Amino acid sequence: MLTRPHPQWRAAALALLIAAGAPAQVRIAGKVLDENGVAVAGARVSVRPEGGGAGGSATSDPFGQFDLRLSEPGAYLVGAWREGFFRVSGSPAYFTEGENQLTITLN
Repeated sequence: MLTRPHPQWRAAALALLIAAGAPAQVRIAGKVLDENGVAVAGARVSVRPEGGGAGGSATSDPFGQFDLRLSEPGAYLVGAWREGFFRVSGSPAYFTEGENQLTITLN
């Protein structure tokens, strides 16, 4: 005798198939601070893959916070700048799938 699968099982199997084919999501929740630990608003942050290609960029808010999303985990180069501070460029960082924390200090 052949039985039909329960509709809930079918929905769960479909969700697993969709998730398996979905690209990895990388989120970077970060802060930009000065050398005294004070938030730096308006700092431009860039993240690009070490091997080249598309990365992402964001601007820090009045609390120095920024949020970036990348399409895949891996090794990236981080840069940040704002007028009145020395530029940070090419700092290596490795970001994993899911949420990552990043604090950048500008001098």
